[in-house]
Amino acid sequence: MPVRTKRFVATFSAPFLLASLDEIQPAGSYAVSRDEEMIEGVSFPAWRRLETLIYLPALKPGGYARHMVRIEADELALATVVDESAAVETG
Repeated sequence: MPVRTKRFVATFSAPFLLASLDEIQPAGSYAVSRDEEMIEGVSFPAWRRLETLIYLPALKPGGYARHMVRIEADELALATVVDESAAVETG
């Protein structure tokens, strides 16, 4: 089955935490990638989400430049909406 990768940036104006992350992440912009596979046997192009990854900065100086963590796409979407709402309320 054909697979595609979509890349985008999620920006947070305040620190945030997702269930699959070990610690609170600082505010900033984070690269995100989402792999999807084509659903075959339907009369129109349709894609199913396989996994979503967020790219985090290095854990400590001298380590890897960044690392990626598998996250739930719906949780990321909710976290960005909550962050945007909080920014509007305080801004």
